[in-house]
Amino acid sequence: MKKIVLCVLLSLSLNAWEIQVDEENLKIYTKNVKNGVDQYKADTTLQRDYECVKNVLTHVASYREIFNDDKTFDILENKDDKSYLVYSQIKLSPPFSDRDMSYRVEINEHLDSTSMDAYLVPSQKKEDFVRVKKYHETYAITKLSDHISELSMWGEFDMGGDFPIWLQNMFTVDTPKKIIDTINKKCKAKQ
Repeated sequence: MKKIVLCVLLSLSLNAWEIQVDEENLKIYTKNVKNGVDQYKADTTLQRDYECVKNVLTHVASYREIFNDDKTFDILENKDDKSYLVYSQIKLSPPFSDRDMSYRVEINEHLDSTSMDAYLVPSQKKEDFVRVKKYHETYAITKLSDHISELSMWGEFDMGGDFPIWLQNMFTVDTPKKIIDTINKKCKAKQ
């Protein structure tokens, strides 16, 4: 019986969230999943106006400008600014092959909170690109006061193909930090 309990506890601890960043208003955790790719979750309190934070995250048409990566970004479908179908190409340095993906973004707004879910959807792969294997991100924005917002996010991303998992996992903590930094810069200019 003790061996069974020990095995259960050990298996639960293998998939536990581990804190990677523990700052005053920012906590970022990672968790390794069965294929070796890390998931992330982050919680932060921003000294920023709720409407601005919401607009930066939910204005999908401005992602290319906001998250200026080596990406091609096209909105294939927009349903009332609440549901988008997006195609993206990710340019990588040699020796790695470029990636592509199509994903859906769903936005749900409430009185003092907004949630956004982005997830991979099937589409025809472009020639000379490796299809991203897994992508899913969820954001929750909550208004705490006039100039304070809470942001929680969770995500996982598997580049697939020849891109080493250990290298991909190095960027897992950078993703939420980059998003939060972008929000802070964009919203600071507006306050």
